[in-house]
Amino acid sequence: MIGSNVNSIFQDSRGYVWFGTQTGISRFDGKAFKNFSLNDGLIADDVTCINEDKQGNIWIGTTDGVSEYDGVKFRNYSKKEGLGDMHINSIFIDDANTIWFATDRGGASKYNGKEFEKITSRNGLLSNTVFAVAKDTKGNYWFATNDGISKYDGSKITNFSHTKEVGTKSFYSILVDSKGNLWFAGTAEHGFLKYNGSEFEKISLPEKLAKTDKIFGLLEDKNHNIWLTTDQEGILKYDGKDFIQFDESNGLSSNQVYSISCDYEGNIWIGTTNGGADLFNNESFSTYTAKQGLSSNKIGGIHMDRNGALLIGTQGLGLNVLNANKTIVPADQLKNTNIISINQNKEGDIYAGVVNEGVYVLKKEENHFTVSSHIAKAGVDNIVEPVKIMFDKKGNTWIGDFGSGLFCVNKNQEVKNYSMANGLPSNNIVTLFLDSKDNLWIGTSDIGVLFYDGTTFTPYSRKVGLVDKFVWSITENDKGVLFFGTQEKGICCYDGKKFTTISTADGLCSNFIEAMEWDPIDKCIWAGTEKGINRIKLTDDIGVQSVRYYGENEGFKGGEVSSIEVSKNNPALVWFGSNNGLCAYNRKFDVENTTAPKLILTDILLAYRSVDWKKYTDSVDVKNNLPRHLTLPYTENHLTFHFKALTTDKILYSFKMEGQDTGWSPLSSSTEANFSNITPGRSYTFKVKAINSNGISNTIPVSFTFSIRAPWWQTWWFYTLAVVIAVVSIFSFINYRTSKIAKEKAILEQTVSERTRELSESNKNIKDSIVYAKRIQNAILPSARTVASHLPKSFILYKPKDIVAGDFYWMEAVDGFVLFAACDCTGHGVPGAMVSVVCNNALYRAVRELGLRTPDAILTKTAELVIDYFAQSEEEINDGMDISFCCFDPKTNVLTWAGANNPLWLIRKGELTEIKADKHPIAHSYISHTFNAHRFELTTGDKIYIFSDGFADQFGGENKKKLTKKRFRELILSLQDMPMVDQKAALDKFIVDFRKNIEQTDDILVMGVEI
Repeated sequence: MIGSNVNSIFQDSRGYVWFGTQTGISRFDGKAFKNFSLNDGLIADDVTCINEDKQGNIWIGTTDGVSEYDGVKFRNYSKKEGLGDMHINSIFIDDANTIWFATDRGGASKYNGKEFEKITSRNGLLSNTVFAVAKDTKGNYWFATNDGISKYDGSKITNFSHTKEVGTKSFYSILVDSKGNLWFAGTAEHGFLKYNGSEFEKISLPEKLAKTDKIFGLLEDKNHNIWLTTDQEGILKYDGKDFIQFDESNGLSSNQVYSISCDYEGNIWIGTTNGGADLFNNESFSTYTAKQGLSSNKIGGIHMDRNGALLIGTQGLGLNVLNANKTIVPADQLKNTNIISINQNKEGDIYAGVVNEGVYVLKKEENHFTVSSHIAKAGVDNIVEPVKIMFDKKGNTWIGDFGSGLFCVNKNQEVKNYSMANGLPSNNIVTLFLDSKDNLWIGTSDIGVLFYDGTTFTPYSRKVGLVDKFVWSITENDKGVLFFGTQEKGICCYDGKKFTTISTADGLCSNFIEAMEWDPIDKCIWAGTEKGINRIKLTDDIGVQSVRYYGENEGFKGGEVSSIEVSKNNPALVWFGSNNGLCAYNRKFDVENTTAPKLILTDILLAYRSVDWKKYTDSVDVKNNLPRHLTLPYTENHLTFHFKALTTDKILYSFKMEGQDTGWSPLSSSTEANFSNITPGRSYTFKVKAINSNGISNTIPVSFTFSIRAPWWQTWWFYTLAVVIAVVSIFSFINYRTSKIAKEKAILEQTVSERTRELSESNKNIKDSIVYAKRIQNAILPSARTVASHLPKSFILYKPKDIVAGDFYWMEAVDGFVLFAACDCTGHGVPGAMVSVVCNNALYRAVRELGLRTPDAILTKTAELVIDYFAQSEEEINDGMDISFCCFDPKTNVLTWAGANNPLWLIRKGELTEIKADKHPIAHSYISHTFNAHRFELTTGDKIYIFSDGFADQFGGENKKKLTKKRFRELILSLQDMPMVDQKAALDKFIVDFRKNIEQTDDILVMGVEI
């Protein structure tokens, strides 16, 4: 924003919010500001008021005249054009589009689009200092002045002053509410007035507003509350009976408030002095910090006790108690301690986990606490960081400690420690949870989750579907489904059979879930992150129904959430502990945003470039610089559409191109849509819709229609001309050829006989050379004995398309490792075979001469060697090789793998996993690329497959279509239980039967190995 002193706020019909400051005006689109000042054509920088006429022009009042902004340029007005005074206090635009200016010394000026007319004290106004103008439902105009109130019915002026209700005081603003009542705000001494059409009612302000002198702004919100702004004590909300005050203690940036406005979604914008603008859109959150009595804003753990008091553990400054009357009292015990966990057992004892001190057991009488016992260790094992305390149904107390493992205190107060020293898989406990069956779940920072049924610890990790090894939080819904909040992967859901995941892809604000709690009232999950809060509602099959986000713009001021407590005494409340204080959520004040977002197209790029659309069309919208009736040449068929929703809400977008797309795109936060190679010769309509955080979208999508002309050779007249020319040409050619063929027939027969003899001799020589080349190529391939000795349970299906091949398999046993690869060189036949010799030689050099052993290093060096070979040619050679390369250690069953374009398939326990290769070949065009290694610990029965693309690229079947990689994958899965030698035979038979009489299209190479 251009300035911090906000005198006026206004939202225009498109959805932009305008802020008038003492240093210029800012336009806000929900995410970013665009600023205008004197340097941009504004008549003056000190902006006092803003309004919009029926044509969408923005009128801006300043302390030195008026500016009209049409979206492109400013037009300025001063006394020279007819204004009564240069200092403008407010602007009112009536239903006839007449613009009224309330001036500081020149009365009121009205402008009909052509000329100005002044209404001053000479016409009967109480004063020439007019602060506001309004029109009531009966057609009367009202003027707030520094000496009372004036009413103008079109012919005469009636004044209201020197009465008990009105007095002679200044009035700064007028509001006509939805029921037709008029509200007048002035000095705090006289409160503010309500006029019902026949009489004034004086409404006194609360006595506690001792500092307030003036009321500057009035507003009616969507719930028909009246809001007032004050010069010293923030803002007031009046519901017709009572006042509620909001000031700096509630998070307002300044108590000096000059302007207030309600946007189309019902959010309240507040303009302050030196504090900029505040957004008030949710009364459901209340924040407690040091200003409200907390000893520290950094909250460790929270718990609601049986009497409705909230126990608050702070980091470094001990225990606080928030009583039912909302007062915060520091506890008289555990002062200056770092409390990170807190809970209460069924006997009413309070357990507080203190860093470096263990767990203190407290008894509470009213606000007085006494320490009844102290749990510090079990034998020699100290409780250092007690992150969670839980009580099971058997009377045991469980304490999770980060670093020292798990502690259990039984009914006899005997303490036992479970750690890595006596069988606990991890000491790094982050959280504990007792499920509805009294089973203990333990979240760790390094091995996922441990399940304890009273006798055995069972780990749940990535092997069984838990997607992250770091689990911060655990909760359970009313159907027994468990939810694990992770460090990097969001929420992992477990229904007792399988794991599913909820992440940012499903609408979460973050995948870091530090705190989590099931809400039995709203049937939802509350998830606390470093970016705010998510409320997640699920379907019966654990799918995501909706995700609601609460951040700073939504009223949550807490920052990073460390703990959550759903109130057991007050069902409306949910409490959140954070690094910025304590926040209370009151669900009865949380009204969902049911207003559809206002969506606009902001720009259209042509081949990623901004262009002057006047070169392509005869009409351009001056408001947004977008073309109308756009028709593009066929060469200009790459468009990028930019759009945005004018809201502070979290928005997702979906779009489609009618004429090209069959359905809407998946929801995304991206604000652009890119379309390349749009087919010429058609008309298209781009449509986009916006969906807010409550799933509400604009029912009528924003659209833009355009056409792309067909090239001249695709027009009807060209097709007609081409047909005529073709018919004439064919007829002439047939006549010519008929006569010529007869003459040449005899000569041709003689020539054919001679050439046939020559070609027969030449073909025999060529074939003999290729057959000899095959012998040479076979000599460089590993023998069947060599393969069997190192990989006994394996097969190689090798079927060259021609006599020689571009595909080859490779193997080397060195230093206890078995190196093997499936290689696919560019082309097939003789060219492919020549490239294969170069690549085979490069592989052996990398391993034998240079001593490399890891696949990534071998492929990187092979690429360098191949490129060096081809660099000796004066012509540029882009031939190369795709490869899937394995390094297997038979002693440890560890496989290291790297690939260039070609993947590796691993089958374990009936499931096939594809390990994707680096997406570049070994070739000159990728000279600077390196390769990445993947390491696997294989187990007995695992099967790995490497291959070229030849098998999947064969054509056949009933429809004579390509086999495809998907069907090849399904075939491999169907054969997995066969011995390897039988798998080779089955693959060979399948591809022969599949092709039938169709020629083989490429070399085929498939290698399979069973561990």
